[in-house]
Amino acid sequence: MDSDELHIAQHFVEAERHVAEGERLVAHQRRVIDKRRRDGRHTELAMYLLAEMEKSLRLRIQERDRLREHLSGDARPQLLNKRITAAVSERI
Repeated sequence: MDSDELHIAQHFVEAERHVAEGERLVAHQRRVIDKRRRDGRHTELAMYLLAEMEKSLRLRIQERDRLREHLSGDARPQLLNKRITAAVSERI
C-alpha cells in the first residue's frame, strides 16, 4: 500500500468509527423517543433531532463507502477491512 493509499485507508478506518458512532447515536435517540411517547411527553423536537442524526449518518455511510471503493473497488468489505487494518498497523 503506497502512502496515498495509506492516507485514504486511515480516513476509511476513521469513517468506519464515525458510522458506528452514528448508528449508536441514532439507536439511542430512537429509544429516547419511545420513552417520551410511553411517558406521554412531546416528541417533536426529539424526532427532529433524530431526522438530523439520520441525515448525518447517511452522509457518513456515503463517505465510508466512497473511501472503500476508492481503495479497492472491492465489494467485500471484510477483506478490505483486514487489508487496511494490517497496513495501518504496520505504520504505527
